[in-house]
Amino acid sequence: MNGAHDGDRENPEHRYLPWLIPTLHALVIEVAASLLAGSVLTPFHGTFWRTIGITLTVLVALSVTVGGGLFALFHFNRPLALRLLRRLLLGLTWAARATIWGAGGAAVLAIVLLAGYGVRLVGEQGRPCGRPLDLRILTTPDALTPLRQAAADFAADERHDGCSRYAVTVAAEPGATSVRNGFADSWARDRTTVGSQLVGPQPDIWIPSSTAEYRYAEKALSSSSSGHTPEFERHPVTVGNSPLVLALFGDDNGAVYGGTREPLRGSTDELLESFKEVGLHGIARPIPESSSAALAVTPVLQRAVHAAGLAPAGEEAERFISPAGWLAPDPVALLCKVRAQAEAQMRDAPGKAASPVAAPPRGVAVAVPENVLNDYNAGRALGDGCGAVKADDIPYAQWKLYPYYARDLPSLDHPFVHVRWPGQGTRRRDEAVDAFRTWLKGHPLTSQGFRDRGHRFRTSDGLDAAHPYLNALNRLGNNVVPGTVPGTAAPDAQQALDAIRDARKKVQVALMLDTSGSMGAPPSASTRALGNRLTVAVSFLRSLVSQLYNDDVVGLQTFALPASPGPIRVDQPVRSDLMSAPGHPQQVTDGLLTRTPAYKDAPLADAILAASLPPGRTDLLVVTDGQVSKTNPGLAASLDRLGRFREDHPGVRVTLLLTGPTGCGDSPVKEITRKLAGTGEYKGGCERMGDEVNEEQAARLLSRLR
Repeated sequence: MNGAHDGDRENPEHRYLPWLIPTLHALVIEVAASLLAGSVLTPFHGTFWRTIGITLTVLVALSVTVGGGLFALFHFNRPLALRLLRRLLLGLTWAARATIWGAGGAAVLAIVLLAGYGVRLVGEQGRPCGRPLDLRILTTPDALTPLRQAAADFAADERHDGCSRYAVTVAAEPGATSVRNGFADSWARDRTTVGSQLVGPQPDIWIPSSTAEYRYAEKALSSSSSGHTPEFERHPVTVGNSPLVLALFGDDNGAVYGGTREPLRGSTDELLESFKEVGLHGIARPIPESSSAALAVTPVLQRAVHAAGLAPAGEEAERFISPAGWLAPDPVALLCKVRAQAEAQMRDAPGKAASPVAAPPRGVAVAVPENVLNDYNAGRALGDGCGAVKADDIPYAQWKLYPYYARDLPSLDHPFVHVRWPGQGTRRRDEAVDAFRTWLKGHPLTSQGFRDRGHRFRTSDGLDAAHPYLNALNRLGNNVVPGTVPGTAAPDAQQALDAIRDARKKVQVALMLDTSGSMGAPPSASTRALGNRLTVAVSFLRSLVSQLYNDDVVGLQTFALPASPGPIRVDQPVRSDLMSAPGHPQQVTDGLLTRTPAYKDAPLADAILAASLPPGRTDLLVVTDGQVSKTNPGLAASLDRLGRFREDHPGVRVTLLLTGPTGCGDSPVKEITRKLAGTGEYKGGCERMGDEVNEEQAARLLSRLR
């Protein structure tokens, strides 16, 4: 017994071993409580594993520090170490009890917080989102597809708590002149006494094709008398650069590119000289009155066509860059027409993709911006008219277009313009515009085929999963697309319009508008036109008149049958003796906007016979809803009188332009058209309005008249 007691005195530290168990218990409880408290706060403050890691690191560091200190103290001053250990164990025991209560409280708190957090989540998911701010963007058709993609990405990135902050709409502008007039006239066009049509949604952001187009509209604002013109704020941001290119189909490209392997030339003259090797007989350029890109490239093309000896200067050079069958209101519509032609060839020759029937035309170059050509070659959607296709499939691979560049071809810089309309400016709307502009800086359109401010093209080395569009662009090969194309600034818009005016053949047109009561009715349901028949007629005629110039001759007269018995009533809002006066097209436009449908339908034959015609060769354009047989009694006798009218006026060609519902094959239009058919390349005839874009239809009609 004494031995045992003596043994304990020889090893006095053994009596303190029982204190180690409470110590370990306290440490375990402390660690567990700390981890529990940290995990409770994890959903609100941070990552779960990060919280655990920090807690364990701190506890291990404290344990090592305290344990190491006590171990060292045992060797130097054992009594003091034992007293400190006893006090530490007492403190830990108290802390353990407090921790147990704290752990219980933390568990209760966790349940309460998690329940509240769950209620909050359920409430947010069930709560309806507020209405997003409608942000309206206007741009050229050439940039429509990439900007719509950018707008969709921007709206997705700006979502907050599952709700959209912005609803972004991107619309295509109808052309530099129409946009200019819209900004200067409260954004309305074709304003008649029975209705009006807007150019489109009033934009908050305008991205024109070039700085030249912006300045063209800015000048109109400074001279406008309207009290509802917007305020422009142009930012030093270029959405993207896109040079104008001349593109050839595969066979022609093989002949030209194979000899020189230089897609970038010093001038357009030099470029067209090389194109002469393939028998170039036309350059497909969109209608400049409805396409800012075509307006920008027209002066250099007119000069180069003459310099290369492809056509004489003036009228013939203008005709060379407006070949029949290739008219389109904008580059997107032009390439959409090319794609549709390829598809039509395949339908006509199924299973014969390699046959000459499916081959693209030879000897035609296409003048479009580079980014639109990229979209076409990549099989991307072209505006609203053409959906996406598989570019490597037949026939699209055979109808691929290869670009050629020249240093004097203009480059479109697409500036960013903030548009503030009277009464619509709010802080929230301004913040939305700034947010989109800032977003574009971080997400440039160079990933969608545009060039940067230094005119450099972004390429993708190999397959790039993040930018599949760039992979599609590489299909042409690295040597076809130059890395940098300097380009020139787009010319002044008014100077370009003057160049077109000087080059075109002059025409003399007499417009005769039906203003009977039936013109106030809706047009045919089968047309794409909106509004009533008079508005459809005015919209088309304004597009036609806008493509005339001061030295063209144009007059306006209206016809209807009075309510009381009597002869047909023909008014002349613009008299024939003023037809060639300066500024006359604008007078005709103003006269169109004041017309009102009234009275009864006048027989078409009587209206034509009562027309006031100037001397010389004249095109009489009769705009009507076509009428029906019962409003044209005695048609046989009227046709006889029209026959004599045709003999007495050999220099007059008559074209009927119909708003519907009557068609060109219906009576009495069919009989009248046949009786008045003239001779020559264009014999007059009949056309239906509203089935296609006004600018395109008007340009095609004028090309035949010229």
